[in-house]
Amino acid sequence: REAALPANTPFVLCPSTFAPDKFGDFRICVFTEHPLAQPPTPLPQLRVLRQLGAWNSSTAGGCRNFHTWRRNTQFVLRLEQSARVSIVLMRYDAETMRSDKPLLAKKSKSKSHARKKADRQEFYIGFSVALAPTRRTVRPLLHINDEDIVEKTSYTLLYEVGREFMAPRAADYVIVPTTFSPGATGDFEIHVYTDDDRASLAPLPPSGWLQKNVQGEWTRRTSGGSRNTASWVLNPLYSLRPQREALVHVFLRQPEQASGRYEGIGFYIAHDRGELTLDDVVKESGFRKRLEVQASVTLSSSQEYLLIPMAFTRGFISGYEIEIFSDQPVALAQLNEVEADARRKDAVEQRAARTIQRCAARRRIRMLLLTDPDTARDVATDWFAKPSRNNDDGYLDINLALNALEAAFIQLTGKDEAKGKFFPRMRTRLAERGHAIADYDVCL
Repeated sequence: REAALPANTPFVLCPSTFAPDKFGDFRICVFTEHPLAQPPTPLPQLRVLRQLGAWNSSTAGGCRNFHTWRRNTQFVLRLEQSARVSIVLMRYDAETMRSDKPLLAKKSKSKSHARKKADRQEFYIGFSVALAPTRRTVRPLLHINDEDIVEKTSYTLLYEVGREFMAPRAADYVIVPTTFSPGATGDFEIHVYTDDDRASLAPLPPSGWLQKNVQGEWTRRTSGGSRNTASWVLNPLYSLRPQREALVHVFLRQPEQASGRYEGIGFYIAHDRGELTLDDVVKESGFRKRLEVQASVTLSSSQEYLLIPMAFTRGFISGYEIEIFSDQPVALAQLNEVEADARRKDAVEQRAARTIQRCAARRRIRMLLLTDPDTARDVATDWFAKPSRNNDDGYLDINLALNALEAAFIQLTGKDEAKGKFFPRMRTRLAERGHAIADYDVCL
């Protein structure tokens, strides 16, 4: 073969047979019109790691577009240094392995029954590589943020797809080979080539997490909405009791919709002190118009907790499913009506008292309008006027808006440490006026 090559550019020459396991000697001769900068030099051998796997009825979870992707078998690539890594995912196909034609050769018009059957079994394959959150990873990843993705492939109908990247440091990298759609079954192989001589590749055991599932329903009575309405306390309540300190991943899922349009859903995790207050909330998932929302939290063995699933909008009637993964045993049970009402009692009574007071104010205003319009105007201002920016209530409205922006930022980035750090000068002015920091939920 003859080719014009640019100067001072290294190239790799890879001699091979068409089919594997064909043994024999070979010789390479290179003829050039100018002397080579250096003679052809054999490259050092890469470490080759290989694992077999299969997508079956329990592990064919599809890509990350589907909540079932967590069913896929995951593999941990453990690197002991920064290294160059090449990963190849190959779908096993017996007829292709036996064929003497190139993989991408043009197919003949007439096909055998076996070939037609194989065509019906074609599906898209690909994989993602994510940086593991800890060294010495022993459990599958349950949620992958986009910023954790080190490399990924597009999905292809070919029987082989690969990707190469530079690993910047010693770490654990999790490889998730998937089909594009759930339910597609077949065998596969993963080959990893790296210049890290101590690298290792192993499947992560699917039983690394303890799992619990419960199903529930938001009814006309229990769909209380988010904390933006006083009725949030009416949402279903679940008891969470860890036996030991536990890392818990909670997923809340609503029924799939063919249209792909979803109502906003989310949940709170709060200390269970016998009553419902926002001060006891320790973790929020944020509200999103998605099939599923999730959050992770570490629970102490000395505390009892409440899990509160909710729709963003009050009155949304639907079923839902809660899925919990934990590294230690955690008891999960829905509170019965008596237990739940006992925790809602104070909040419901305060809401009822507020409603009664406002009704009484409206009645008084109607009566005063006939006898003392000026006093009626003052009462209406005290109870129903919207706050302006120049008074204390106006500052509270500003505080509410700032916290809405902060909540949206935390939901988009997942950076819980940003809580309470937005607009510090305005927060200082609010604190000087003796105002507590307001909280507000937004739905993205």
